[in-house]
Amino acid sequence: MSWLGFWRKKRWTSEEIRDALMEAVKQNNIQELRQLCKSHQPIIREVFAQWQTMPDAIRREAALAEFYPIMLTKVADWFAEHGETALKALLLFHDDEDPCITWERLLQQVQTELENVRTENALQLLKPLEERLSQEEGSHIDHYRPRVWSMLSTVHFRQGQQNLAEHYMKQAIQHCERIGDELGIRRYTDSLNIMQNDARWRS
Repeated sequence: MSWLGFWRKKRWTSEEIRDALMEAVKQNNIQELRQLCKSHQPIIREVFAQWQTMPDAIRREAALAEFYPIMLTKVADWFAEHGETALKALLLFHDDEDPCITWERLLQQVQTELENVRTENALQLLKPLEERLSQEEGSHIDHYRPRVWSMLSTVHFRQGQQNLAEHYMKQAIQHCERIGDELGIRRYTDSLNIMQNDARWRS
């Protein structure tokens, strides 16, 4: 009996869903993996953060362990394809990694979403990062906060939310003023002027 046939007979636990997804990845059965994601969206959404830690039983089995990160990525990709990038954002945060590497990778993903006109996906990626940066201290934060705010500004501008767009761009400018980043001040001031001129032209 297939995993899908088994599901029709009873409600699965999160562990059974995880194992079925692993089996689908091992068998390269993309259709079944997609169906599992579709059928169990609420549970997967709820437990995905817990799945970031590989279970010991899987870690001890090398043949299984190599498929685990692939499974997580494919599940996150399925949700992103259906308008939810929060799971994909979780994969970009690694406690054992230099946070600057993580943030840079996340901003690259945001840029990809913007280039493909997926503003809602970009917003879902940026909001957790903005919250994370608000909890951090240190000079390295000065490089990322204005970039995140300028990207949030771009997202809201493209969504037609002029006030929010200007709010975030002004935050970026004010931050650069505090740290003496003249290049950042000019760059973000130019972007703010473009947005304001566009708004006046459309009014």
